Amino acid sequence: MYSQNSINERQYRGINRTICIGLGGTGRDVLMRVRRLIVDRYKNLDNLPVVSFVHIDTDKEATQAVSLRTGNIYQGVDLGFQDAEKVNATMTATQITELVQGLEQCNLIGDQPSPYAHIAEWFPPQLLRNIKAIDQGAKGIRPIGRLSFFHNYSKIKHAIEIAEQRTRGHERELLQNFSLIVDPGLNIVVVGSLCGGTGSGTFLDMAYSLRYAYPEVKQLIGYLVISPELY
Repeated sequence: MYSQNSINERQYRGINRTICIGLGGTGRDVLMRVRRLIVDRYKNLDNLPVVSFVHIDTDKEATQAVSLRTGNIYQGVDLGFQDAEKVNATMTATQITELVQGLEQCNLIGDQPSPYAHIAEWFPPQLLRNIKAIDQGAKGIRPIGRLSFFHNYSKIKHAIEIAEQRTRGHERELLQNFSLIVDPGLNIVVVGSLCGGTGSGTFLDMAYSLRYAYPEVKQLIGYLVISPELY
């Protein structure tokens, strides 16, 4: 015999609002597999709206690529990222030229602070001659990944804010449809690789930014892959 309390415990499960952030190609692949698991259990991504996704990449084609061997369609559901879930952290040739000129003039401005000073503090000057544009990945170069994060910070911040908003207001439907109780608090999971340039170049600044933007976050989890075999 089960008591009423034990029956209730079996019927209802707790869940937290969660933002999953994928950095680079590895981050994308892991998030796609998480989305596939959601479809396995809940039949559709829309049925678990308290879990939201953001994919950030310095390769403009990466968010359109098929990252699962079986394709992006799984059990009739398109696992691909919607436009609001994607951030192309890229820089055009014109933007790179403006950056190079700004960094070269940093020491010529005198007492007036340069808008590029915060980048000049850490960006290796020897890389300036070789950068034409950043739109096909960071090529395993960490400062390139970090530069893309700095340049596209406003876009990244906005995408994460929208992702957090998407997780709100679903308590009643999840309770009725899946016996899920949305517990207080927000979880954020950051996934990426430390072997390439995008993940390894952005994960620290991403962590600091998230701590600043969401000081009351319940859990901030980093899942960072170190596997040279991937490359």
